[in-house]
Amino acid sequence: MPLQVWERGKSSNPTVTYKGSNQRVYLINLLSVLPDSIQTCQGTITFSYQDRVPSETEYKYYSDLVDIQFPKQSLYDTAYLSIKYDTVNNSEYFSIGSRTVALHKSVSVTLKPKLNYFQSRDLGLYRKEGKNFSYVNSEWANNRILFKTREFGEFTLLRDTIPQP
Repeated sequence: MPLQVWERGKSSNPTVTYKGSNQRVYLINLLSVLPDSIQTCQGTITFSYQDRVPSETEYKYYSDLVDIQFPKQSLYDTAYLSIKYDTVNNSEYFSIGSRTVALHKSVSVTLKPKLNYFQSRDLGLYRKEGKNFSYVNSEWANNRILFKTREFGEFTLLRDTIPQP
């Protein structure tokens, strides 16, 4: 079965770049194709790429879930921005980019929660780090969360359960 690359509902079959006795290697130029999924003989691999972000210019990304402003030269190289959203146990998780992509400068992010929150001092934005969470300084404006970051990752809103003295 040949490899099928899907992008916006259309499929293509890339040519084999390298061949071995029991394997084939395909190279896909992400500057020309930003795949939604790739179908192989062993199943389908899905991607959540939303956009290509250039490194040398200012760039703004807008969606129903998140807006991101990339200042000029905030990236070291072109980034392939992935956005995922999930709810687990009444908590929203916004996954932005890959933690392995380094940011040269801070980017401005606006999260657009779908759930309603009672905004109080004990509610904060956190980045998931392994099994732990790290607090992210942020502010609320018009039911949206605004923050700056130099790290992509998975973000969620949590309530501080340790009482303040």
